[in-house]
Amino acid sequence: MHDTADQPQPARLSITHVTAAGVRVLGLSGEIDADNADILRQALDADDGASAQTVLDLGAVTFIDSSAVSVLASARRAGAAAGGGLRMAALTSPVARVVEIVGLDTIIPCYPTLPEALAAERPGAPAPGDDWDRTASIRLIRASCPPCAVTRMKAR
Repeated sequence: MHDTADQPQPARLSITHVTAAGVRVLGLSGEIDADNADILRQALDADDGASAQTVLDLGAVTFIDSSAVSVLASARRAGAAAGGGLRMAALTSPVARVVEIVGLDTIIPCYPTLPEALAAERPGAPAPGDDWDRTASIRLIRASCPPCAVTRMKAR
């Protein structure tokens, strides 16, 4: 039997909701993974009627996995379909790395700070549609496979 009392526990996801400059802001902190991605999905789906624009403040998020990426991509699609928009602000280094690897930054505008995200015009990010899932998968494979494996996959 192992004593886990002294081991650090993963940071739980915490979400705050505010409206600033007519934009709904969700302040996230902790880790976003398969265990709590539904909490993020529910927060993004909540319609408070205040604004169709949402900014995610990710300055206190330490980790995201593919579950979080999926929730964010779905929220972007749903927001665009409803005439709204989604932006991300203050991404930490580990979060920015995942976002860039899977190409999420190509469909959801990212800003260095929350004030910059709030000041930005309604994002006009290109809507890659269904091709995004394929493109993101290819980027993830390229990032995790040795170059020779990617070359062999291209040759097929």
